[in-house]
Amino acid sequence: MKLSSTVVYVGPSVSRVSKADTLTTHPANDTIRRCKVGQALEERQNLKDSIIKEGLNEAIKVFANSSIIVGGNTRFETLVALGCEDIPVQELPRPQE
Repeated sequence: MKLSSTVVYVGPSVSRVSKADTLTTHPANDTIRRCKVGQALEERQNLKDSIIKEGLNEAIKVFANSSIIVGGNTRFETLVALGCEDIPVQELPRPQE
């Protein structure tokens, strides 16, 4: 599945493909992954390089019937930065509360 002119999805089948502007990073993500300097910045660049070279091999995770990302916030941000409008999404069952 081609996501942009530079990115292809090479992972397992997905639940759906969503437009990037319909997905939302998890509200706690900025607190958890706020560091964007030093080693964290290098890791983000390595992720970007890997996605360009090898393709995206894991879909973005959301709970069923939700648009809030619960897994793959950094991958999602990288895909958006690479110009991807269509995002492969894997829906997870909602946990019992």
